[in-house]
Formats: sequence, C-alpha cells, structure tokens
Amino acid sequence: MYYKFRHLLKIIGINLVLLILGLAILELIFGSWIFQKEINQLVIIKNKVVRFDIENVYPSEYKTAKYTRDHFGLRGEYLNIDSINIFTVGGSTTDQHYISDGYTWQDVLQNNFINDNKLVYVVNAGVDGQSTYGHLKNFDYWFSEIPNLKPDYFLFYIGVNDFYKNAEKDQDKIQNEQKNFINKIKSNIKNRSATYSAYQIIRNIFYAYEFGLLHNSAHKYQEFSTQNWTSDAYNSGYKEILKDRLLSYEERIYSLIDKVKSYDAKPIFVTQSRRRDYDFIDGTLIGRPKLADMDGFKYNSVDYYYMIRLYHASLEKICIENDAIFIDLDAELKFDIKNDFYDSMHNTPSGAKKIGDFLYTKLVDLYK
Repeated sequence: MYYKFRHLLKIIGINLVLLILGLAILELIFGSWIFQKEINQLVIIKNKVVRFDIENVYPSEYKTAKYTRDHFGLRGEYLNIDSINIFTVGGSTTDQHYISDGYTWQDVLQNNFINDNKLVYVVNAGVDGQSTYGHLKNFDYWFSEIPNLKPDYFLFYIGVNDFYKNAEKDQDKIQNEQKNFINKIKSNIKNRSATYSAYQIIRNIFYAYEFGLLHNSAHKYQEFSTQNWTSDAYNSGYKEILKDRLLSYEERIYSLIDKVKSYDAKPIFVTQSRRRDYDFIDGTLIGRPKLADMDGFKYNSVDYYYMIRLYHASLEKICIENDAIFIDLDAELKFDIKNDFYDSMHNTPSGAKKIGDFLYTKLVDLYK
C-alpha cells in the first residue's frame, strides 16, 4: 500500500512538473516577459480582413460583411496616423462586426465631412464587449503603442456595457491599481502573463454573452414585436440600487478625460441606445416585460430605461464640469427600431447611417 501511494505521488509530481514546464514555455512564447506585446493583452485584431456571414442577420443584397483591421488594429480610411481627427472608442456598437467597411457610422460621419469639403478622418477603435474599463486599458496597452497618435478628439460611444459592469473594487478602482509596490508587481505579472490574458478573455466572453453584450452568436436577426410590452416598471429606488455602480462609472469617466487630456485632445461622449427594448407610444414609455437580474434586483425594460438615464445624467454632469462634449444620442435620435437594429442594440446599415448623419449635425461646427 505504501509503495503504491509513493508511486501515485511520483506520477502526480512528474505530471505537475511537466505542467509547470509547459506553462512556462507557453508564457515565454505568448507572454510579454522578454519583449513587450501589451497590445496582445487586449486581443486586438490586427492586419486582418474577415468576411462575416450576414445572410440571417439583416436583409442585404450581399451575403457577407467585409471587416478590415489595419496593422494598428484600426478600422477606417485615413492617410496616416497623425492625419486622424476623430478617434472613436466603444464596444460592439462602435466596432460593428456585421457592417461592411465603408458603411459603419464612422464611415458615414467621415463621408459627410468630405462631402462638405472638410478633410476630416474618423477611425474606428471599437472592441466587441468592452466597457469604459476596457477603454482605459486601451490607452495603456494599445493607443500608447500607436506612434504619432494625436487626434483632435476622442469620441466615446458608451453606456450599455457599463450598465452591466459590476462595481468591483479590483477592476473599477482605477486610481488604486498602482498605489503600492505589491499592486505594481501584481499588475505587471497580469499584464505580461499569457495565461492570465487567456483567463480574462474566456471570462469576459462568458460575461458579455450572459448579458447579450456580444454580437448575436447565432448570426440571426431577432424578431421584433411590441406585442405584450408593458408600461409598468417592476421596481423603483434606482438611485440607491445603482449608487455604487454609478460612482464607479463616474470614476472611470473622470479617468478617461484625464487620458484624453494627456494627448492634448478633447473628449466627446455619446450615449448609446438600446432602443429595441423600449419605446415611447403617444408619450407613454413601454418595454419588454421579461425580467433580468442585477445583484438580486429584478428589472424589466421599463426599469432599464430609468436606470440607463441615470448613467447618462452622470455622464452629462461630468462633461459639463470638464468642458467635454456631451451628445445624448439615446434621447435625441429617432430610430426605426424594427429596421435599424438586428437585435436589442446592434445596428443594421440603415441604423449606422442614421447615427453617422446625426453625429455629423452635432460635430460639423468643430471644423469650419
């Protein structure tokens, strides 16, 4: 019995050593221990042309959408990096996997400027599933690696993903990350480790999928109907419920403004719209009755409207305080919610065009 136990321990020990050696080799190959590759920590697509199947996503004469990222990980046409005027940042509704090159809202915005004889270049640095926490990391590990990046404006198209972002101390207290020596060591290991990066990717994919923040994984159009929608909120007391989340969100907005100022640029914040979940009929708010859960708090789409407006109000307040440009697209832009979206938040080409045209009316006077 004793010898069998020793033999078992020996096998476990050998396999453990092999596992550690294997992980060490993988870390040396894919991590950033020898050469800095921080852009890879954010899994930014670079130097790729992808064809996404859109046959079942929205009606189109084409079967696929052409999606191009250049060697800096950016979408859009521009002369060179220092010619970029408006640098757009956001999640999947900024990224727009299923909108072909030339038809994203950034393309529409840029073309409007050019048609008005204004050579203004608008690039797309959206990343599927990102919240403002990820946008902050972009400045540290992506934008800082782009030589001669000096846009006039950083435009953030935000709100929806941050609504689902927990008020986690280890993630949202941005200013505390580098406060002491131990935290610096931990942060350095995380930023260089391929294993931790893989863990983050898998966790964030599951997290984003759970709340429907990624593109429709089935690549299918979601049928739309307001039948059975309700005007009744399921809950109340939203300010108290969201207190910690809003504080964390505001902290991240302040940090983003500081990041933008370090580039001698000006921030533009645009509110996102999840208009497939709610609408106003004859002045009455109605929404999907289906309940979702947040920290044990149940809410429907009517509740969601009142809660997301608190996020937008916080954003507007901070913009006023810091002389940042605030555009409340969620409140001002009238969508055809049946045809301008293919799911609760992602736009069809017609929706992208409306966003680009709307933003042009708001930003045209920036370049005279």
